[in-house]
Amino acid sequence: MRTKHCQYHRLLLTILLNNPHGKRMTWSALRVVAVLVALTWATILVSSPRERPCIRTLKIGSDLTYPPYAYMHDGKPTGFDPDFMTALSHEIDMTPEFIDTRFEQLITSLRSGHFDVWASALYITPERAKLVDYIAYFTTGNSILTRSGAPAATDAAALCGHSVAVIKGADVATKLRGEASDACKAAGNMAIDVRDFTADAKAPSIDGQSDRCSSDRWRRSQIRCGPESRQAGHLQQRAAVPGAVGIAVTKGNDQLADQLRAGIEKMKADGQYQALLTKYNLKQPEQAQVDAALGDQKGGNSGGFSFDTRYFLSLFANKDFWWAAGTVLVLSALAWSISTVLWHVGGRRRQSRHAWLRKMLGVYVWFFRSLPLLVLLIFVYNAPQVFPELRNVVGSPFMAAW
Repeated sequence: MRTKHCQYHRLLLTILLNNPHGKRMTWSALRVVAVLVALTWATILVSSPRERPCIRTLKIGSDLTYPPYAYMHDGKPTGFDPDFMTALSHEIDMTPEFIDTRFEQLITSLRSGHFDVWASALYITPERAKLVDYIAYFTTGNSILTRSGAPAATDAAALCGHSVAVIKGADVATKLRGEASDACKAAGNMAIDVRDFTADAKAPSIDGQSDRCSSDRWRRSQIRCGPESRQAGHLQQRAAVPGAVGIAVTKGNDQLADQLRAGIEKMKADGQYQALLTKYNLKQPEQAQVDAALGDQKGGNSGGFSFDTRYFLSLFANKDFWWAAGTVLVLSALAWSISTVLWHVGGRRRQSRHAWLRKMLGVYVWFFRSLPLLVLLIFVYNAPQVFPELRNVVGSPFMAAW
């Protein structure tokens, strides 16, 4: 539905472009047009801030691989987030456009302007709240699922030394790598082997690449970590407590944030908000949960792309940073060593007097020169899905990269 302002503009274009007499406009006609233009802009300036000249598109970033919150069905975005954002867009007279984006890319894509808002069942955390402005809209929580026959993970201690599949960018991954693994090491146990996957965390658990998988508390009744799987309890009582989830806009985009908040209030007033929550068995967030999730926001990023020097320097004190750098050095040294041996063996054999050997080695060199390393890594890491006996050889990220 077009607004009054769009109708004014169409009228002006009709007068200017469709002169029925085919003559130049007289000064009288031009004065009439000038008055209409002035009246149009005066109406725009004195109108309510919520009234816009024309309907525009609201670009929404969402991970459409995460049913039942957001997924593709018959070529259309489906689930709670698409339903909620479609209703919210209509309340603020905008047309929704969903842009499929993985969880770990939502913040950078939002701040880069690829979309206007994200809505993807993403938890509110103090770290994220320093980069974006949140609007809480429901609560949920995390559970740890395991395959049938494996010991139940009733607390963090039961996860020590075990592998857990998580969706990359999920808040539970930070908790597992941080405080949960620190508790394991303090007790003299091995840290939790957290394995990131870009899509649904159930897939790697089915084929045995991980012992357990993390799932949203509501989705646990619909997800399977393997054949005849069962729920295995929660990751500590704290992780099972519902957490606030929010849609987000870039820092400083107060106009859009106010529009979205006003739209949510309209949805509450006409009953759409509660109807959607009831349909998907969700609850409204409590202010205490939101405040706890936001934490202390002092010293946060005020928006834009300003360079946070303190944060940058703090990375050099992060043990994960040095662990990752050391892993790269170890992998590089191993790869160089193997390559040197293969060069001495293969290079000399390519000068062999046997034509069949030279040709075979030539095909080998041609094949691996033509194959992108990233594609090779994907094939190697997923090889256990086809050949289960390779699980002990290339089942871990380190061995696959080597």
